[in-house]
Amino acid sequence: MVSKTNKLFLLLAAITLWGACAVVVQAQLPNLNADSQKAANAARAKELVQQARAAAGFEQVQTLAFKAQTERFVKYYSVQSPTKVVENNKTLSGKIEAEFWFPERFRLKTKTDTLSGFDVSYTEIMNGELAWRDPPMQVRSFGSDRRVIDVGDVERTMLMQTRTAKQHIALYALGWMLQTPASAPVGMVYAGAVTIEGQEYDAITVDGQDGFGNILLLDRKTRLPAGLAVVFYEAMRDTVIVEAHAFDRRFMRDTYMRARQERLARSKPPQRHEAIWRFVDYTTINGVTLPQRVKITLDGQTIEELTVNEYKINQPINPKRFEGKPEVKY
Repeated sequence: MVSKTNKLFLLLAAITLWGACAVVVQAQLPNLNADSQKAANAARAKELVQQARAAAGFEQVQTLAFKAQTERFVKYYSVQSPTKVVENNKTLSGKIEAEFWFPERFRLKTKTDTLSGFDVSYTEIMNGELAWRDPPMQVRSFGSDRRVIDVGDVERTMLMQTRTAKQHIALYALGWMLQTPASAPVGMVYAGAVTIEGQEYDAITVDGQDGFGNILLLDRKTRLPAGLAVVFYEAMRDTVIVEAHAFDRRFMRDTYMRARQERLARSKPPQRHEAIWRFVDYTTINGVTLPQRVKITLDGQTIEELTVNEYKINQPINPKRFEGKPEVKY
């Protein structure tokens, strides 16, 4: 007998974020065959999402813009000499600016600090079927000789950039508005009720294009979006950086050699990871109820927090902000 608390993790196991197809979890409808059961679960998911959109006041929203501060909590290993390696923790600040003009114009700007001390900033844009990144991605070589770039590499990099922008924007639109862009449709299937930390949620599997998939959690009391849960398989490696300064070339050479050894020693094979976005501290603005904070955990550890400091609802957005064309950098 599987408890409701553990059921979420069975649901998570049914989905991968970028690769596998969603596996529909059987709802408790014993008298229906498989096809009828799937149809019933899809209808139930549609009904619950409509209720949630109505409860939050989303049906009256045509444009939504928000600005948020982010804090990423990073653990890393600092190589300070050929013989000294220290485990450190650091909080990296950032910003998110989102502009949604349903059903087909979306803009998401991300800016974040890095361990190197420099910030990284890029904007992902969707306009109908087109999606791109500004500044564009650098062309990557997919061949055995990474120094050689061919036409196929350009095409694959373009596809990667388009897919990443679409899925990133779809994730935000789904989390905030329970609606994905018109050119990134998803299928939804009710997967049952789960209990997490004493709270009851309805779980809905979401399956889209190019392996996009997650589990949407709706609060059974408020009907509001409570979270997004995803599973991915990746060979994640501990972050190792050199934090040493010296004029002795041999010292620095040996320090960088130690850093390479640390990276190799901390390499791991692909493993299953669980990421959960929890939407909390809801506020109502002009009849629309939206989260003020998002907590993101990875394998149970908090890795990021997002705090919204400004919402704009149904205010005009300049169409030129969604202009541009897909391209990659050579």
